[in-house]
Parts: sequence; structure tokens; C-alpha cells
Amino acid sequence: MTSISDQVLEFFCGPGGLGGLECAGLMLVSFSTSGITAMLGIGGGVLLLAVLASVLPIQVVVPVHGAIQLGSNATRVAVFRRNIDKSWLLTFGIGAAFGIYLGALVGPLPEPMLKVTLAFCLLLSLWPSPSAGRPPSGRLLFLTGWGTSFLTMFAGGTGPLVAAILIGRSGRQTVIGTHAALMSLQHSMKIAAFSFLGFQFDSWVPFITVMIACGYLGAAVGMRLSLRLPETLFRSAFRTVIVLLAARLIWTALFAA
Repeated sequence: MTSISDQVLEFFCGPGGLGGLECAGLMLVSFSTSGITAMLGIGGGVLLLAVLASVLPIQVVVPVHGAIQLGSNATRVAVFRRNIDKSWLLTFGIGAAFGIYLGALVGPLPEPMLKVTLAFCLLLSLWPSPSAGRPPSGRLLFLTGWGTSFLTMFAGGTGPLVAAILIGRSGRQTVIGTHAALMSLQHSMKIAAFSFLGFQFDSWVPFITVMIACGYLGAAVGMRLSLRLPETLFRSAFRTVIVLLAARLIWTALFAA
């Protein structure tokens, strides 16, 4: 027979067996990583995914992470709503719908292969493009929506790859706001797909809600700091984070147990 404290702990921390300290630590991580993303436009979601993967059962990591990231990106949409380029949403969304559908049909793929592929795409995105400074083409938006949405059904953490098509094509605030809108669209579709496939989100709602609330506070702090970050430093930090994330993906794919 479980005590009342154990029942309260399970209610707020989910059925994954998290302890009180682990749950509190994840709340702090959500605050910090959301602040990082609000400052740089990328990076926080992948860091949060890595932490969640180390403490939660692997089969729940991607759907729970997707729900948390939907809330986190939605807060950035609200904060940067005036800077969103809405003309990019439809084409990306159509591609994302195809990618999510195909990912749901295919089922699990080898995780190391997905990680190396994602890392390669991230590094390739840093290659100078003759179209830099101009809005991404409809074809690029569709392919990015399709490819990243397919990958996110298995590995999650595709936010940096989506952001890569935006950097250098518009101002910092537009990059952050539009990226948040595109990722909100993708995560919404992913959650719908996992729900259709039978994942039970109900028992995780309190945990997800608390994580989103902590992420909202982190985004508010990160937004204020982002306004003080010089544009040149922002772009350098963006590229540095891309390289570090790609290196981490390759390392975990080749050497993680």
C-alpha cells in the first residue's frame, strides 16, 4: 500500500519512477534549456531530450519530450508573435504532415543510424549557401518539414535542423519566432500521431504541465537576455551550438552503450 506522499509524487512526476530530487532537477533543466533556446533560437530542446533520455524509460522519452517542447515553443510563439513569418507555415506544415505519417507507418529504425544522419545534416547546413539572406524556397521548406518530421518520430531533437534553414535569411527575432512556430506545428502533429498509435499521455499531463510552466519562466528570462545579445555573437553562438550538437550525436551513436 503506497503512502499519500508517494501518490502525490507519482502524480506530479509521472509513472516513470522518478524521485523527488530527479523531478525537481528536471524542472530546473526545463527552465534552463528553455532560456537557452529563447536566447539562441536552438539548442535547449536537444539538451532537454538528452537529460530526459538519461532518467526516463526510453519508450516514453520522445512523446513526452514532444509534449513539453510543444508547450515551450508555444510560449516563444506568444513572446515573439510579431516577428513570425507566417508565409512559411503552410508549406512546411504540408511537408511535416507527410513526414509524420511516414514515420508512423515505418516504425522503429536503428537509433545510431538516425543520429549520424541527423548530425551529417546539421553540419551540412553550415555550408555557405548562395541563397543566404533570402527567404527559403518552397521546396526547401517542404523537404525540411518532411525530413525533420520523419526523423522526430524516432530520435526527436530536430529543432536545430529546422533552425538551420532560417539562420542568415532574416533577423534574429524573426529566426526565433518563426522557428518556434514551425516547431509548434511539428510537435502538434507528432503528439497527435503518438496518441493515435496508443501512447497514454493522460498519466503524464501533470509532469508535462509543470515542465512547461518552468520552461515559460526560462523563456521569459532568455528573451530579455536575447535582446542584449549582439547579432554577430548570436550567429557565432548558433553555429557553435550546431557543431557541438552534431558532435554529441555522432559520439553517442558510435560509443554509447
